[in-house]
Amino acid sequence: MTCAVLFDMDGVISDTASIHTKAWKAVFDQVLSNIDPSAPPFNETEDYLRYVDGKSRPAGIRDFLSSRNLQLPTGEVTDSNVNTICGIGNDKNQIFRKFLETEGVKLFEDALIALNTLKQNNALLGLASSSKNASLVLERTGLTEYFSSILDGEVAEENGIKSKPDPEFYTFAARLLGKLPEECIVIEDAISGVISARDAGAGLIIGIDRKGDGETLRTNGAGIVVSSLNELDFSQSKNIFRDILHFQGGRKVQ
Repeated sequence: MTCAVLFDMDGVISDTASIHTKAWKAVFDQVLSNIDPSAPPFNETEDYLRYVDGKSRPAGIRDFLSSRNLQLPTGEVTDSNVNTICGIGNDKNQIFRKFLETEGVKLFEDALIALNTLKQNNALLGLASSSKNASLVLERTGLTEYFSSILDGEVAEENGIKSKPDPEFYTFAARLLGKLPEECIVIEDAISGVISARDAGAGLIIGIDRKGDGETLRTNGAGIVVSSLNELDFSQSKNIFRDILHFQGGRKVQ
């Protein structure tokens, strides 16, 4: 059976998570300044991980505002102010793209090694990212050709697919690869992504602990937690389920 691996993007392949964090900080500081200056400001570590990491823009915005006991109308998709959910999302996206232009995209070396090793061994690779900018990042970094399927925020929206942590996201990602979830390895760094993959019934979930939340990744369903993909041997893709489970913490795939 061909090995099938679904990769998240931000925080797994690319260090765009740091750019996303800066963009969220900028837009949420503006929002709170406008509607409730007394509310605690957006924390770039705790609030990012808890409320927006791995989620669609609208879901992340609602969750963060709810944490400050605030609500805003959904608005229109063309809104360009921070008085609606859509407007905040659009503003954040513009800020993110500006940072992307000026700072570029840093790729994680361990992810590049894993991608190249898997590709050389004829593994089937898919991207599963909630970001609507995932395809742009792939294009900028020359990684598009690595993936047989791409599920990003745009594709999910076009197909009416719920975002992470809903299991529908990884169920659909597996389907795009022509696989069942239980036939796939999922590589994630976000709690919402791990929950989505777990509830979809993914065969094996590998959590990457780049942010010091390894125990939370494991608690929420990651069968294996590593600080770097270099800790795993992806060289034998035909036997990857069998070999990777020798790692402490792996769970058997039926």
